[in-house]
Amino acid sequence: MKPVRSYCLRIWFTSILIAPVIILVAQLPSGVEINFFSAPLWSMLQLISYMFYMIFFGLLLLVPVFILFYLITSVLSKLILNRNLVKITLSVISIALFVLLFFLLFHPMSLLNKRSFIPYLAYPLLILSGIWFYKLNADKSIITE
Repeated sequence: MKPVRSYCLRIWFTSILIAPVIILVAQLPSGVEINFFSAPLWSMLQLISYMFYMIFFGLLLLVPVFILFYLITSVLSKLILNRNLVKITLSVISIALFVLLFFLLFHPMSLLNKRSFIPYLAYPLLILSGIWFYKLNADKSIITE
């Protein structure tokens, strides 16, 4: 069961660490040049505190999703022999889990707001890319390509 756990943890940590950067870059105005070396110290401290804030709340809010993700991954890796079928099923289930999480935590109409749509999109896209990027080695004797 250790390979499934490490697979899920790699996906989880990748999404939690990279999503704040994507959210920050996507919410910057398009005409602003970023030059971190000429920025005042206070704005750099604000940027760092914002990143820690996003990582902390990503860890906090995504724990239930990834507990379910781990359980589903371990069950699917035992039941389905084809690795690609496991990844397709995980992709569909992870999108459903994120949509459910964001609808429970936030107002459903906020999905229509362009500025608040980026956080809804960053985490599921990173999860999907992690599902397909990382290799699932559940049990080498029964999983096939």
